[in-house]
Formats: sequence, C-alpha cells, structure tokens
Amino acid sequence: MLDNEVRKLIYNELAKDFFETMHMINQIHAQRRIANAFGGGRFILQLLYLKNEAVSPGDISSEMNISTARVATALNMLEEKKYIIRKIDKQDRRRILVELTQLGIDAAQGIVNRIIAETASLLSVIGEEDALEVNRIMKKIAVYLDGERNKSV
Repeated sequence: MLDNEVRKLIYNELAKDFFETMHMINQIHAQRRIANAFGGGRFILQLLYLKNEAVSPGDISSEMNISTARVATALNMLEEKKYIIRKIDKQDRRRILVELTQLGIDAAQGIVNRIIAETASLLSVIGEEDALEVNRIMKKIAVYLDGERNKSV
C-alpha cells in the first residue's frame, strides 16, 4: 500500500511541475495568442480545414467544447471576411452547414503552415531523439484524453 501512496505523491509532484512549466509557456506566448486568435475564428478555420468537409455549427461547438453562442460570433466574423459560407444541408433542410471558401482554405493553409514551421523550429531545439519522444508521449496523452471524452458522452 505504501508503494501506491509514494507513487501517487511522485505523480502529484510531477503534475505540479508540469502545470508550472505549462503556465510559464502560456505566459510567454499569451500576447501572441491573443493577437492571433481573432475571437476563436482561427481555431474554427483550422477545424474546417482539417475536416475537409462541411460541418454544422453544433458539431463545431461539440468538437471545440465551446458554447454555440461563441461559435456563432466567430462564424459571423469569418463570414464577414469571406472565409466561410453557410448553406442548407441537402440531406436535412433544417440543418445549416459551414464550409470554407477558397479564401478560407488559403487562410487556414497559411495558419497550418505557420504552426508547422514554429513547431519544427521548437522541436529542432530539443533534438531529434527528444522530439520523437515528445511526439510519442503527446500521442499517448491524446489517445487517453479521447477515451475520457468518449466516456463522458
């Protein structure tokens, strides 16, 4: 039993250290994220780009775990910029679908390219071996979190 208690303490200390490190990283990049976020639109652009198909606002809300009101505000801004169009679902005329325009595809591709370039630069600082290890660990975390999310649905 003592082994489990010790292990729990070790993981709690590791979690505190991880939390503090992530907080430092977030503080360092907070201003740039705020400047680039433009009301969540960037993340919706990325989502639509990666999905590569029309998606309902409700699906966007669920996928991003944000309110439908926040999605609506971001979609209005994206529509004003001509990055998206809304159209009626041909299968269910009660549903509205959102899809990227060519301008939106170009904007999203630019965002993805910037993220990949910044991430590659960051990974090059830690070296190939550690970069592979970071990716392995992040995939493991993503699988775990996806399983947890599916349990709660």
